[in-house]
Amino acid sequence: DSGSMSICDGNSLKMSTDKTRAIMSKSTRWAEMCSAVQCHVDFAEAARAPTEFRFLNAGLPIEVGLVQDDGTNARKLTTLLEGSPGGGTPLCRHVREVAARIDEMTPRLREEGKKVAVIIVTDGQSSDGNMGTALRLLQHKPCYVVVRLCTDEDSVVDYWNDIDNELELQMDVLDDFVGEAQEVMKKNPWLTYSVPVHRFREFGVHLKEFDLLDEKPLALAEARKVCCAILGGKLSDYPDPVIESKAFKEFVEKKCDREPQSWNVKLKKKTPAIIP
Repeated sequence: DSGSMSICDGNSLKMSTDKTRAIMSKSTRWAEMCSAVQCHVDFAEAARAPTEFRFLNAGLPIEVGLVQDDGTNARKLTTLLEGSPGGGTPLCRHVREVAARIDEMTPRLREEGKKVAVIIVTDGQSSDGNMGTALRLLQHKPCYVVVRLCTDEDSVVDYWNDIDNELELQMDVLDDFVGEAQEVMKKNPWLTYSVPVHRFREFGVHLKEFDLLDEKPLALAEARKVCCAILGGKLSDYPDPVIESKAFKEFVEKKCDREPQSWNVKLKKKTPAIIP
């Protein structure tokens, strides 16, 4: 919620009233961010997935998705999102606090084979120190990091990509939905990169194959895992595309027939989740 979030170079995607086409419009970075975060607030609450939301400048963290909470915290968060951004970008302090929290949780996380997803939604560089140094505190801890950028400024994109390259940390840097969709479908045109898939990645659900979507054409075995994650079911039920390519294609097409189609940014129309 830094003051720079008021800059109007964000991208908001809205569907037409008849749901037949998507309309991209310019918005503030704050509006773009709020749309994404509100989705994750609603999901955490509905799924009872304990999630701590932190504003850089607007008070204490708020936990959503707790069994003992009656929805009060989610309503508090929504109220904050209806406000306006203002202040600096003290990311380093928050990362240090998160690292300390993870240290407290580490014995239980190790025992249960779990990890913490740390999602940073930002439009700039830290104003209170070296971000690379702060993020090093997360190295070798049971966690992974998603950086969701709310700007296309080259200096900011380069800043976060340089940090990603420097650290021994599981980390994925994401663009807005349209920018990410264009990159993903350039490498993997068989996939309709939909808003639900983008939200899935933003929320920090970690599957290595999803990290690779915008980096390279997936191998058949990797594509099989992505199809399974999107369309559901057991991976073992999906024919091996290496040795049973026709059976795999038919199986996936049948799965797609039972799912709603999604807006395809590249083709500018609705297409199946997996394109034949």
